[in-house]
Amino acid sequence: MRNTNKHGLSRNIPAAVKREVRQRCGFGCVVCGLAIIQYEHVDPEYADAKEHDPNKITALCGACHDKVTRRVWSKEKVIRHNEKPKCVVDGYASDFFDIGQNVPKVVFGGTEWIETPVIIEALGETILGLARNDDSGMVEMSGVFRNDDDQEIFRIENNEWKGSADNFDIDVVGNVLTVRKEKRKIALKIRVEPPNAFIVEEIDMLFRGARISGVRGQGFNAVAPDGSTIVVAGLKAENCAAGVIIGETSVSLGQRCKKLRL
Repeated sequence: MRNTNKHGLSRNIPAAVKREVRQRCGFGCVVCGLAIIQYEHVDPEYADAKEHDPNKITALCGACHDKVTRRVWSKEKVIRHNEKPKCVVDGYASDFFDIGQNVPKVVFGGTEWIETPVIIEALGETILGLARNDDSGMVEMSGVFRNDDDQEIFRIENNEWKGSADNFDIDVVGNVLTVRKEKRKIALKIRVEPPNAFIVEEIDMLFRGARISGVRGQGFNAVAPDGSTIVVAGLKAENCAAGVIIGETSVSLGQRCKKLRL
């Protein structure tokens, strides 16, 4: 496959153009709303394009893109959906995490948790947790993440994740999902290594006055609304009832753990 078209235009779309396309499309496929996307030159097609114009490129998931490439779907269908992207209409882009039947290790900033159902709890609400479905036997993950204005930006419900179309950017590259609050400022970065590990590599969020922040390899900070703080790095815990509990006036670590090592 040639790396340029007949006009000498590279197949590599600049990062800034991709981001503008994602923002306009609500961070997902304009047809079905799935968030793992490819970039499609709509009009003109890439073969005839002289530039990577973000207004003439759209976002399609692999399945929808394949239907267009195989001419099962017309360009006219894509153009219609491009004018009214599903994620913008719904308010979110979505996809699923592959969790499986075994409880994965959860890495959260500078902490590691094994067989722990509640990883983070703040003011009585689970920020990130795992539970086994009694009917299917599958492990289901749920969580909620907010920004500096305490507005929801990302939610996980029974392994399905939904990222708000109001975010500055949501980008999925390989097995890494990144939510940015502005250019070069990360609100949430998740790496998945199914079926064994779910890794929150970076987080910076405010939840009803509680601050939760951390970077993998550097440490994890939890701050209660009254300023009570805990800073942890290198912690590994197994079989805990809960990991980090943030209250109005306190922060506790490792509730009823069989193994806890710093």
